[in-house]
Amino acid sequence: MRGAAGILCIVWLGACTQTTLDTYADRDQAPRYLTHIVAYVAAPATISNEAQATLNLEGAKHGVTFDNAFYLFPTGRSYTEQDVKRVMSSRGVDGVLLIRVGNSAVVKEYAGTLFGGIESVAIRSANNFGARLIEPSSGQILWSGNGKVTESGLLIFGNQSGPTSVATTILSDLKAKGLLRN
Repeated sequence: MRGAAGILCIVWLGACTQTTLDTYADRDQAPRYLTHIVAYVAAPATISNEAQATLNLEGAKHGVTFDNAFYLFPTGRSYTEQDVKRVMSSRGVDGVLLIRVGNSAVVKEYAGTLFGGIESVAIRSANNFGARLIEPSSGQILWSGNGKVTESGLLIFGNQSGPTSVATTILSDLKAKGLLRN
């Protein structure tokens, strides 16, 4: 009996993360699977890094290579839209995923580029997020979504499952909308 009570206590104290997501995809686009996506996660560094790591790991299961925008376009210098499109074209990038967490702002060096479009992603509170998938050469929005992360339990301090849940939920929806394989 004590063992069952101990397990129940551990389950109650443990953190639980639930991510909800409302999305739409362009129904008029020709069906296609994306294979190379640059992701820009506008969030504090720890959240951005975990989300990027999850995108890389989970993306591989769908046959997608993810590049981190911060690695391709390091801050410290300004970029033009032509700079960004040239680099993406040379790398075979067929999608740009913008994820904005809370009220995070665009990095000033990205203003005026595809990445600057993250400013128009509406966010209602700190635990909400918005995302867009854009075709890089035309700027067409292929997919868009808004979501919320809800965590419960008493041991949520330092819980890093939120960014992982966001990335996994986004990839699952992209697959359901026919933009990713597997």
